Amino acid sequence: MSETTQRDGGADEATGASAGRGAAGERGNANAEAGERLVRLEERAAFADHDVEQLSGELVKAFGLIDRLSARLASLEARLRTVESRTASDEEGDDRALQPPPHSASADERAAIDRLDRG
Repeated sequence: MSETTQRDGGADEATGASAGRGAAGERGNANAEAGERLVRLEERAAFADHDVEQLSGELVKAFGLIDRLSARLASLEARLRTVESRTASDEEGDDRALQPPPHSASADERAAIDRLDRG
């Protein structure tokens, strides 16, 4: 082989080797990008799991409040039916039974107490 052929062959080998390194470099870069993408997806999944847990806790609180309010509403409805039945059964229409006794709180005081009970 001549010196030129050896040089050309050497150049081809060098070019082939660098081309091989380029393909491997691209694969490595693609793997790195895929790895980064996977990390981002895992982070998003972790944040989503956290959000789901928080929302689940809030739902539990909301349903607990709904249950308490439903029970209170049922109690108030029962009290209202009792008052209505007393009023309806009163033959003379005398509503003295519904009037507060003279020593009880005034209307303003009762309203303030009701506000405190609700708050």
